[in-house]
Amino acid sequence: MEQSNQTAGAAPIPPPALTLRSVGDLLTSTFDQLSTHLSTASFIVLPPAACFAMVAAFAFVYPRIDVTSALIEAIITLAGAVLSVFAAIGIMQEMKFGWTLSAPAAYQAARPYFWSIIWVSLLTMFIVVGGAVLLIIPGIIFGILLAFSRFAVVMDDARGLNALSFSQALVRDLWFAVFFRMLVMGIIIGVVSFIASKIPYVDILLPFFSIPFSIIYMVLLYNDLKAKKGITVSATAGKNRSFYITFIVIGAIAIPVILALIGYVLLSFAMMNAVPMGIGGVAMDLPPMPRY
Repeated sequence: MEQSNQTAGAAPIPPPALTLRSVGDLLTSTFDQLSTHLSTASFIVLPPAACFAMVAAFAFVYPRIDVTSALIEAIITLAGAVLSVFAAIGIMQEMKFGWTLSAPAAYQAARPYFWSIIWVSLLTMFIVVGGAVLLIIPGIIFGILLAFSRFAVVMDDARGLNALSFSQALVRDLWFAVFFRMLVMGIIIGVVSFIASKIPYVDILLPFFSIPFSIIYMVLLYNDLKAKKGITVSATAGKNRSFYITFIVIGAIAIPVILALIGYVLLSFAMMNAVPMGIGGVAMDLPPMPRY
């Protein structure tokens, strides 16, 4: 009886601290999946990579910038960015279905998620910017907390603010662990990008590594967070809505103001240098600007 009373009066034992997969384990699994399914991943990444290669080739053929070349490059770059979103979703779908899809099927499976990804990305951007205008640090915190919102859209069919809530619930209490793992991924991609930029023509192959590597790595981390936290999208749906909306409004107001300020500074600089005066005050025509 005395022993049971002591047991009843004892302090509750705290649950064991959650630990995520080590960085080494994540990297090993990422490279294993990438090497095993390199052919499929390469075909998925090929369309955006081809667009970026076209931009590089265009810059080489037309070394001086004019309005026409700048417009063409902008259109091709935009197409590459859109296709990069499809490629990223396609690789998520491959992982979701165990790499059983062909590259065209992965693109087909990505179509229903495109606008949802764009919407969640915009919401995340507004919140991060809204936090960043408050002394920068909140923006960094929000960036990590909401880093998995886009993955929640594809992997768990979350939508809108529910995707944000789920990402925050996954990362909460593990912020520094997630930040460290994402930092390692960023450093690896940064180092590879730097090396590729120093080798002629190798940089056009960079998307074949950076896109699948980053998506596979993040999906593995996302799945690990879900396994450790044991929560679902439905359990977190509707949480923190007023909090998100507040920062979305702040970000939506701040972004146009920031862009307007940048535009004003650039326009002022351009007007000061656009029409240099020649002999006798006659304006001199300028050749197209060199790219470098």
